[in-house]
Amino acid sequence: MLLAAVAGFLLRKVKAISRLGGLVKYLVWFLLFVLGLSAGMNDNIVHGFAQVGLTAFIFAFAGTAGAMLAAWVVYRLFFKSRNAERAGGGRMAGGGLKGSLVIVAFFAAGLAAGIMRVLPEGFPVGEVSRWALYVLLLFVGLGVGSDSHLSETIRTLRPKLLLVPLATIVGTLSFSALAAWLIGQTVPDGLAIGSGFTYYSLSSVLITQLKTPLIGAAAAAWLGTVALLTNVFKEIAVLVGAPLMVRLAGPLAPICVGGAASMDVLLPSITSASGRQWAFAAVLHGAIVDFSVPFFVSLFCSL
Repeated sequence: MLLAAVAGFLLRKVKAISRLGGLVKYLVWFLLFVLGLSAGMNDNIVHGFAQVGLTAFIFAFAGTAGAMLAAWVVYRLFFKSRNAERAGGGRMAGGGLKGSLVIVAFFAAGLAAGIMRVLPEGFPVGEVSRWALYVLLLFVGLGVGSDSHLSETIRTLRPKLLLVPLATIVGTLSFSALAAWLIGQTVPDGLAIGSGFTYYSLSSVLITQLKTPLIGAAAAAWLGTVALLTNVFKEIAVLVGAPLMVRLAGPLAPICVGGAASMDVLLPSITSASGRQWAFAAVLHGAIVDFSVPFFVSLFCSL
């Protein structure tokens, strides 16, 4: 992915490269369908889906609480003088919610197909999804590197703003580890789930692929499903609860909870609740966290 980002930057003036970003969502939909397919073909996951949902809710609650606490600390210590606590009406970003529903729909379709055993026995689901994942990482890297706003973002970077993604990473991971310990999951698995930072599509398929050789396809699919639902829950929490987060923990709270999605689908909700003056911080935060997801997920899945 890093090499693809460098290539994207060098080839950023080539129109075909910039258009590749439009294909990412289709690959994401396909991979989530495959993840649902793997989960649906696993009777243990199907019969214990309520437990999967509860586990995901616990991790989502813990990650949200950790991110909000870290956001509050960073805001009070470094940004309070900006006097930016208030902003307007807290409207819901319908486009972001629609995107979340589309993601869930593809996963649900794959889950149903797996339960109904649509594919023949022996179909190489793992191989297909692995190569699709490689292509996805290539396109994501090219998209990051060829982003027309990348140079501007780097030029206008202020060191203090780097504390915002740092707060997200530290707060989310520390509370995710605590949640894993409390409910009897391994801490590395909890950290891998928390490392999604609302990039539910990429993190869930990465976890599934990376953990399969280590714990088996069934357990890996279970973990990937938990990761998917955890990060979907967190994104929906920002979409509907950003104003409350601002009142409880300050304007950085929905940015930190929003994770990678703070720069795109959650940006309208964030600016509506936190104020437009935080838009650049949200975009920069999202870009940094977005790029960190594959590295953190890979690291914790290998432990």
